[in-house]
Amino acid sequence: MNMFILFGILISFVVVTFAFLGTWTYRDAKKRNLNAGLWTAIVLLVPNLMGLIIYFLVARKDEMITCNKCGSMVPGSSNYCMTCGNEFKEDIRYYRENRESNSKGLMIGFIIYFIVIIIIFMGFVLIVFRDGDLKAHSGISIGSIENNIGDKWNVSYISSTKEFTRKIKIEDNNPSRLYIESECGKGKLSLRLVQGDIERTIDLSPKNDSYEFDLSIFKDGEVKLYLIGNNAKNVKFKSYWE
Repeated sequence: MNMFILFGILISFVVVTFAFLGTWTYRDAKKRNLNAGLWTAIVLLVPNLMGLIIYFLVARKDEMITCNKCGSMVPGSSNYCMTCGNEFKEDIRYYRENRESNSKGLMIGFIIYFIVIIIIFMGFVLIVFRDGDLKAHSGISIGSIENNIGDKWNVSYISSTKEFTRKIKIEDNNPSRLYIESECGKGKLSLRLVQGDIERTIDLSPKNDSYEFDLSIFKDGEVKLYLIGNNAKNVKFKSYWE
């Protein structure tokens, strides 16, 4: 349960992060007379925070301010208006410096917030890998197709380092039989069935074969199935129970 709570918190933090980034970027771009909508979209949609980096390196250098005399837009680094020659007074410079100070404060807060997210994510990963029942089954698959429909479980792939899992719920000794058709072009393939201290492994290494397994050795409750490949290639696995 701890994992699901932590996962929910992590998702909430991610949503809040996007909301914060979008709001901050829009307001900051608006104050600098930039295209606020465009830059907000770039910051949110370009992955790996590259959009935010681009905004800092490119957009903020193109800041435009309004001349308080003629209303023309001039570069933010200018000390006078290129249209009317009006020299910007101390109040405009103070406004510009004060705005920079406020933006820096917001970004420092965001950096702290982002560090907290990373810590929570690391805690989530630690819990997943330390808990046996929550073992991570991630991996890389090529041509992988998995179907879980009712009492059927089919898996096929060209190559995969992933451990595929499924659960069967037994009530009143039903289902009582597990039927398997498997094909493994190369390497070793096996199916492990686990319920508490009871564990059985079926060797599926022969290239093309059918199997029938008695499920009566398990008690009422959930039985976990693990399809494990050791350098297995061109795998086709079909199973159903009744």
